[in-house]
Amino acid sequence: MTGAPFLETNPAPTHILLPAQFGNGLVGTTKGVEIAPEWRPVNFWRLVATYSFLQMNIQRATNSEDIGTAPIVAGSSPRHQATLQSNLDVAKRFHFNLTSRYVSALPAIKVHAYITGDARFAWQPSQQFEFSVVGQNLFQPYHYEYAGSDPGPPIGIRRAVYAQVTWKR
Repeated sequence: MTGAPFLETNPAPTHILLPAQFGNGLVGTTKGVEIAPEWRPVNFWRLVATYSFLQMNIQRATNSEDIGTAPIVAGSSPRHQATLQSNLDVAKRFHFNLTSRYVSALPAIKVHAYITGDARFAWQPSQQFEFSVVGQNLFQPYHYEYAGSDPGPPIGIRRAVYAQVTWKR
């Protein structure tokens, strides 16, 4: 719903305003569960697993003028997500972290399910300095996480490897 346009002079410059009111016109419910157990087989090794499930039931509200966004809203969030992490901290100087992630498909925006992984090795010679090498999204050259806005292209997340130096005062 829009109102009649009117001229406004403050703040400068003079401009025209077109009042508009928006509402999503959807109703729905969501249900889900998330678990995140952690296990420490020894004091310097931590294993973490996570899993989340999301069920969305989104519909057009009675008397809504919505033109079909309910399937897009429901199909733009992953139904399943899982993560496995291994974190080794040896002698408080060496850190080796591995992470693997699974994200289910986003059918409304044509993003396929994917599995990817990250790795990080760090050396901390003192409390002030840390040197690390990181690899992200290592299982494939790229994967899509979002389809972009119409008419934009899908947004691909590329594999990356980098080194990092951290100095804390």
